[in-house]
Amino acid sequence: MKRHTDYDRLPTKLKAWLRQPGTRLTATEAEFIQSLRAFAAEGVGYGWMQSVIEMEWDDVCKRQGLPNAAWGPDYHGRRIAELEAEVAQLKRQREDA
Repeated sequence: MKRHTDYDRLPTKLKAWLRQPGTRLTATEAEFIQSLRAFAAEGVGYGWMQSVIEMEWDDVCKRQGLPNAAWGPDYHGRRIAELEAEVAQLKRQREDA
């Protein structure tokens, strides 16, 4: 594993991931993390950043003709609403039986 100079400042889960054989953190990836932290320090919410990343990922999939593989806050919000509607329908069916 290649250690980045700011390794000790990385999130715990990322440090654990980096302990896997063959993984490394590029300078660009470390810069991305630093940028996220800088944006958060300026008041940009992490939820908003996650949504923008999801939208960008979705857009890339569409441009490349790939199925939507973007799983972020928007996807999970839609999925939760779908499942809640399904549960409500099943409850109504059970009550009507």
